Amino acid sequence: MRSIDFKTSPFFSWHVQLAAIGLLVIGVVIFEKSILGGSILFLACVLIYTTHYRLHIDLDKKVYRDYLWIMGFKDGKLRNFHKLSYFFIKKNKVSQTMGLKAATTTVVNEVYDAYLKFSDEEKIHVLTANQKDKIITKLHPVSKTLQIDLVDYTDGEAKVIQ
Repeated sequence: MRSIDFKTSPFFSWHVQLAAIGLLVIGVVIFEKSILGGSILFLACVLIYTTHYRLHIDLDKKVYRDYLWIMGFKDGKLRNFHKLSYFFIKKNKVSQTMGLKAATTTVVNEVYDAYLKFSDEEKIHVLTANQKDKIITKLHPVSKTLQIDLVDYTDGEAKVIQ
């Protein structure tokens, strides 16, 4: 059976994961007084740190599942594909507007998005990173396993990453 299953991104932002460290410390203190209370906070931290998005591709059955992994449970539908074409990377701009009563500020950042293109017009978003190298490091071994190209469109023209 030729298949691959890999983590694409965390479900909770780094802010929530950082707050979970605080919950863990509070949980240890509470655990001394209440085993149930400490256990609940510990379980919440485990949930926060283990919940993430994954992509499963089965080449023999020609199905994929883009799903959310929650403590061993998978939430996502199996979908069929005819053929995998390639992974590709695009550069995008994201903006965030922050405001107070008197003033607002808009921050614009560049991010890199990776997609998986199928033989038809379908594509799925795989992951986002602030640095292109992070995407290449993650997807290059996957593209080799799947025997498809990893194409870089960030400079406006297609470049296959070897």
